[in-house]
Amino acid sequence: MQQAADEIDLAVGNAAEAGRAGWFVGPFLPDGTGIRRTDRVELKWGVHRAGERREEVSDCAGFGSAAVLVTGSFVMEFPTKSRHVLLSRTGDYVIYGPGVSHSWHALTGSTVLTVRWPADG
Repeated sequence: MQQAADEIDLAVGNAAEAGRAGWFVGPFLPDGTGIRRTDRVELKWGVHRAGERREEVSDCAGFGSAAVLVTGSFVMEFPTKSRHVLLSRTGDYVIYGPGVSHSWHALTGSTVLTVRWPADG
């Protein structure tokens, strides 16, 4: 279902098909996306191939973050904490604060829901 431009307090859709590079809620969405455009939270539906990895380290400065495994087997890496977290069962999650450096890799084909929120809110 497609959201009408005038629906400002209700959004229905498919996270895998909506958004920009998987991000389907957040401040970066264009005007006219209704309630999905907000600066209070960001949501990403990430579908990753087995072996896919993000080598560069990100610190999500200014944001708290959570990664929740939907399917697959996924590793979150926290180099400054000398820590790797294996997400292997549906519902496994890791939550980390602003400025915590991280990268990731998919051990198997994986789907991960990522949530980010401003550190001050």
